[in-house]
Amino acid sequence: MKRTLVELEERLEELARFESAMRAKARGEGSSEKLEERIARRMYGAWDDADWG
Repeated sequence: MKRTLVELEERLEELARFESAMRAKARGEGSSEKLEERIARRMYGAWDDADWG
């Protein structure tokens, strides 16, 4: 399945949220580990099922 622009924009937003959560965690502000795990699974899942053809 080819990614549409909307799908790619959604992935970018997820990556931005993940990065923000990681930065907050690094600053010691903490964040929801379950949220981080869910975002990471979705982020890496995007690469697993990507159609580059």
